[in-house]
Formats: sequence, C-alpha cells, structure tokens
Amino acid sequence: MLPRPSDSSGAPRSKPWHDGGRTLLILKLACIALYASALAAMAGRLPTAFSAPLEIFALVVLGVHALEAAFALAPIRRYRHGLALSLLLTLLFGALHWLPLTQRARDRAQN
Repeated sequence: MLPRPSDSSGAPRSKPWHDGGRTLLILKLACIALYASALAAMAGRLPTAFSAPLEIFALVVLGVHALEAAFALAPIRRYRHGLALSLLLTLLFGALHWLPLTQRARDRAQN
C-alpha cells in the first residue's frame, strides 16, 4: 500500500481532497457544464461538429454513473436527505457524490 500524501506541515492527510472541498466543487461544476453543453447541443445551439461527440460523451458519463449507482448502493444509502435524491446526485456526479459519504462514515467509525 502506498503511503498517504501529506500536507505542507508533513502531517498525513485524511481525505484525498484536503482543500476544503474546492476540488470537488470544480469537478461537480465541470459535470454540470458537460450536461448543459450536451443539452445545448441537442437543442441545436452548438455547431454540428461538436454536437454528436458531446452528446455521446455525456451519455457515456451518465452510463458510467448509472453503473456506479448500481455497485455503490451501500454508501449511497448513507445520504441523510433520502435515497431518491442520493441516486439523482450519483447519476449526475458519480463518485464525486458517494465517495465523500464513504469517507465520512469511515472517519466516524475510527473516532
């Protein structure tokens, strides 16, 4: 097993995104931008050269997230706002939604 990365003080980080959630936010915004661009392409608002590859990429991302929802159902159920909302967030964001839930549960179990 590889050693955990450390921050500038040399202390090991407990979470892969130790920047206060900024990386998660940026990646979630990128997902939203992808879906918004695909919807704009479907509505004919983007040049045709970009439309088909963008729509296919967005569908592939949604498909991968659907597979994640099927295989990561245990952490998805940990979301405090209900299973339906957690499934929707997993379809939109994939591991960006359920991985922090798993890490929080692991941190609580260690304390």
